[in-house]
Amino acid sequence: MLFAVTLVILLTYTFPGRSFDMMVHSVWILIWAVVGGAAMVVLAYVALQNLPCRTVSSPRQPLWVYLVPGLFFLSCLSPYVGLKTESSINMFSNLHTEGGQTNHLLFPKPPYLFNYQSEVVKIIDSSEPHLVRQSRAGNYHVLVDLKKQLRRKPEAWVTYVKDGETITRANTSTFADEMPNLLERKFLMFKFVDFSRPKVCTH
Repeated sequence: MLFAVTLVILLTYTFPGRSFDMMVHSVWILIWAVVGGAAMVVLAYVALQNLPCRTVSSPRQPLWVYLVPGLFFLSCLSPYVGLKTESSINMFSNLHTEGGQTNHLLFPKPPYLFNYQSEVVKIIDSSEPHLVRQSRAGNYHVLVDLKKQLRRKPEAWVTYVKDGETITRANTSTFADEMPNLLERKFLMFKFVDFSRPKVCTH
């Protein structure tokens, strides 16, 4: 755990601009990789020790056993319904569902149930240099993610284009009644939006 925290802190200083939530997420992923790998070895060992299986019928599993696979299913489903695009376990598919567009083979348009991904903005200028760098690299932002970043720095401002309209020097007061709530801040994380084709994998 100490190694994971140290590594993420070093990378954050080397490549600035990531949020605190993303740092926590990165630490969790590194720890999960180690703990998950060890768990797989232990489970494989236990399975081998109990082969061949002579049980005639297994007892009925309690419902809570399905909680973890259920959460994984919801996490994988989230980009399609308009929720988070980061940490959705679709990262290597180059899936793009933002702005009402998608490169999915089956859906001509994302079947949104939520509108978080429908509001995509292009940053023109900002008091935060990392936002300008990200924009110059060709990236767009989901508006709710931009609101989260402004909430963390109330003194920051940003000028962006949304649906052809330029919003100048927007800050926390601009979105006073539209700031993400606690659940949205903790569970909704979004990748940079890349409209270039073919879609480049950003992981």
